[in-house]
Amino acid sequence: MSPRRRETMPETTQIRIGHCCPDTAGVDVYLDDDRAFDNVTFGNVSEYASLQPGTYDVAITPNGEERSAALVDETLTVKRGEDYTVLATGFSDDIQPLVLTDENGTVPQGKCHARFVHCSPDAQKVDVRTTDGRTLFENVGFRKTSNYEPVDAGTYDLEVCWAGTDDVVVELPDCEFNGGETCTVFGVDTAKSLEAIVTRDAGSPAAKGAGKRGRAY
Repeated sequence: MSPRRRETMPETTQIRIGHCCPDTAGVDVYLDDDRAFDNVTFGNVSEYASLQPGTYDVAITPNGEERSAALVDETLTVKRGEDYTVLATGFSDDIQPLVLTDENGTVPQGKCHARFVHCSPDAQKVDVRTTDGRTLFENVGFRKTSNYEPVDAGTYDLEVCWAGTDDVVVELPDCEFNGGETCTVFGVDTAKSLEAIVTRDAGSPAAKGAGKRGRAY
């Protein structure tokens, strides 16, 4: 990636892109005038790409279209040493970016730091819990994210439920939370077709984009 920079500093930052608009085809992402991410399709989160800190004009366009066809055109300032996730969210008539600052620092080997991001535009608030009854993330609404939670390293069967109820809408079995890693669970698609995607963001192995998936129950 070699977008034009307005500000150059010695340390880089990292950024990745996620496509969470259920009725929109693949998109390209421009940073300033350069196409930095090509054909990111729905339900996918790219791997991180490094760039210099500074301020960029970020445009999200339909795949193959010029920057002038932008569905979203925003200004984004990124700081040195920080990691960011930029998500395209909403239906096609109301696409908005959701910019997250990722906490990919050192995690103890016996723990995994995990969070939940709600990207389903017509779904109500949700809870995420283990099948043995432990609630990990509670009452998270659309375009909102939970705090990072330290979870004991291990393999879990997860459930996404409508907030405050026992109504399971997504099952995510055999979800591995490895020690020393940072993970994000994304809730995507529509309320009737809700899906959960887990990404391993940092640690060993390093960030690899989308991993485990769970679909509507």
